[in-house]
Amino acid sequence: MNQQHSENELTDQDQNVEINTLVIGGSPRSGTTLLNQILSACADTPSNATVSEAKFLEHYLHAYRQGKLSYASDHKTFFGDMREFAKLNQNILLTVLRAAYSHLDAKCLLLKWPFVTPYFPELIELLPSVRIVLMVRDPRDIVASLIKVGHRMETEGKENPFSRSKLEETINYFHDCYRPVYPLLEIPQKKENFHVVKYEDLVLNTADELQKLHLFSGLNLINQNQNNTDFRFDKSLWEEHKKEWLTELSGQSISASSIGTYQNTLTPDEVMTIENQAQPFFSTFGYRSSD
Repeated sequence: MNQQHSENELTDQDQNVEINTLVIGGSPRSGTTLLNQILSACADTPSNATVSEAKFLEHYLHAYRQGKLSYASDHKTFFGDMREFAKLNQNILLTVLRAAYSHLDAKCLLLKWPFVTPYFPELIELLPSVRIVLMVRDPRDIVASLIKVGHRMETEGKENPFSRSKLEETINYFHDCYRPVYPLLEIPQKKENFHVVKYEDLVLNTADELQKLHLFSGLNLINQNQNNTDFRFDKSLWEEHKKEWLTELSGQSISASSIGTYQNTLTPDEVMTIENQAQPFFSTFGYRSSD
C-alpha cells in the first residue's frame, strides 16, 4: 500500500493504532449497524463490542477538510507549509484514536458512523494504512427504508425529511455519502484500503462474507463452534438509536426478508427516478436497473 509517511515517522504504538483501526462506512440504511454488530459479536474478535456511533471521527476529518480549503487565507501564516498542517492533523487524529484504544482496552478498534463516509479521502490521506469496510445496498431499498423512517418521524410529530414529495433530496441524502469514494476506487493504491460488502451478500451468505472480511482485516472472525448466521446481539445497545430508525429486524437474528421490499413501497416512476439519479452507484457496485 502506498504510504504518504515513512514508517519511522510514527511510533510503534501509532503504527499499531493505524493498522488495527477498522472503519465501517456507508449511507444510513445500508446495513452499517448490522455489520458492526456482526463483527462485534464474533466470539474471537478482539475488539470493542459496541454499536456506538463514532461521530468524533467525522468532526475531526471535517475540520481538516475545511482547514485545507481555507489554508491559504487563514492558516498559512502559522505553518511552514501544507505538509506541516497535514502532519499536525495526523497527530491529532492518532492521539484521539490512542485514547479510544486505551479507554476501550481494544486490540482492534471498530469505528462506525455513516456520515464519516464522505470524508474517506481525508481519512486515507492522514492514515494511509487504515482499513475501510464500505457497506452498500440496493439504492431502491435504501430510499424505501428512508421513506419509512420519515413516516415514523412524522408520526412522532417531527419534521419528515424523507417524504415522497422530497424524493430527489432523499436520493441525494444517501448518494452524497458515496460520491467522494468513487475516485478513490479508481486508484489502485487507494482501492487497497477498501473492502466493499453488499448488504444482500452479508445477509444471504454471512459465513462467506466473514471469510472475505477475515482475509481483508486479519481479524479472526471464523469460529468453528459458532453458527455464523445466528449471532447473539446485545439488544440493549439498540436503545442508543432513535426509535424512528429502528425496524422489526433491529437487534434480531440476521434476515434477508428486507431484500427487494422497495417494490411494496415505491411506485414504478419513483423506482425509475432512483435508477436514473443514482446511476453511478448502480454501475460502480454492480446493481442492475429494472428491465
